[in-house]
Amino acid sequence: MSLRHALTASLFMLFSASVAATQPATQPVVNVLDTATLNALDEGGFSFAEQIGARKAASTRALYDASPAYRSLADTIGKPLPHDTRTDQLPQRVPT
Repeated sequence: MSLRHALTASLFMLFSASVAATQPATQPVVNVLDTATLNALDEGGFSFAEQIGARKAASTRALYDASPAYRSLADTIGKPLPHDTRTDQLPQRVPT
């Protein structure tokens, strides 16, 4: 799976989870992990871009430039998390 597909699938799952958290599921939820199935869904009108109301984009950069909804999501997810050594439960040295 290419990085673009992995990122799109991950963002789709995050977006779906946030929607699912606010609305009870009326039908079973299925997580699709098969690459061929994900590609077929993407080509069949179920791309992440189309699910958030944007036109299908060739890359996440193109989607970022074209979609205010995706730009807002990406900017929010991309913000650095604040770090407070008094309250964080992190090891002294975080592996990189």
